[in-house]
Amino acid sequence: MINMQTSAGAKGDTLFQSLSGLKKRVAQSIKNAVAVIVKNQSNDYYFYGDLDNLPNAIIATVDNSGTATACVGRLEQFIKADGFVLAGLDDIRVNKKQSLAALLDDVVTNVAYLEGLALRLVFDNSGKIKKIYCLPISTLRRKGDGFEYNPLMGEVGKYERETRFYPEFDPDRSPANRLGLINKQIDKEGEQLGEVLYVFRKGLGRYYDVYPVPRYYASIEDLVSDGKISRLDLRNIAQGFRTPVIISTGPIDDQNIDDSGNTAQDYFDEALEGFTGEDASPILHLKGNTEEFKPTVTTINVAEILDQTDRASVRIAKRVARVMEVPDILVGLGEGGKLGESNEVKNQMALFALSVFKKQDLIKQAFDTLSPFLALEGLLPGAVSR
Repeated sequence: MINMQTSAGAKGDTLFQSLSGLKKRVAQSIKNAVAVIVKNQSNDYYFYGDLDNLPNAIIATVDNSGTATACVGRLEQFIKADGFVLAGLDDIRVNKKQSLAALLDDVVTNVAYLEGLALRLVFDNSGKIKKIYCLPISTLRRKGDGFEYNPLMGEVGKYERETRFYPEFDPDRSPANRLGLINKQIDKEGEQLGEVLYVFRKGLGRYYDVYPVPRYYASIEDLVSDGKISRLDLRNIAQGFRTPVIISTGPIDDQNIDDSGNTAQDYFDEALEGFTGEDASPILHLKGNTEEFKPTVTTINVAEILDQTDRASVRIAKRVARVMEVPDILVGLGEGGKLGESNEVKNQMALFALSVFKKQDLIKQAFDTLSPFLALEGLLPGAVSR
């Protein structure tokens, strides 16, 4: 609904106003979405984004996009594949609450979202790993020779008293030095915190060797647009696909108040409000003070707007799938079976497999690094599959 007090001209300028408004809102939402990593020289703390919440913002953007969420789901399926090569590993307990299979699920989710993973390692007195926990990438920030951890890192309402410091895992640390570190943690925290193994593919750029920045972040606006298009569809449904209109009037008194404390403009606005929204009236009655200033209503063809929205929805969804390196057909966007497309689908799947292999290699790299230190029976080098 558009309330205008000028003549009803330029119908073409307002035909796609909904999509124009969408473009402006998208631009505003990504205004500060820049992958900036900054080091605080005074304490060696690295800010993960301008507001130190970049991974949190990326996860929220993905979760607000139906297409991006579907892409992450497909990535998780293919990255995990059949899990570990060696039989019998899935049921091995890696901590009090998780089996190795459950731990792998958490690791895969982090890799699918942010192309990185972090494992908290707890050791026995001989320096062998006896427990492993997966820490969400969003909960960790680099500081000095380790990481600050907080379950609400980067979120509103974070309790500083819950912040803990984990040293980075050093495979060259001697058992004696590791035992000394454990004793210091117990004296200070009342328990062993352990160390953190942080694995990701380093990028080129200022401090891009400090935190992972997923490649699709370069086109994060496409993910934002996908979510906004869904909200636009919801608004159209809530309004019952009501035809947009332009209402033109002469001047309306917004100064003189009647006995009820309202102006003519107040009554006019109230009438318009009754014609908008999910439970709006299907009839709008407007009165003019004179014939000269009688309101006129110009309707806009809603079918054209809905058609434009539908085409934009498909176009943006395809772009999201492309930047997240997932073939269209795997998220319901392809048209498989058409003559001449089989080779294209085959090529897309081959490229997708290469992308998945790179993500699997991050997990393999992590477990290969840990394998000499594992006290968990059955975990041997080469246990991770593709």
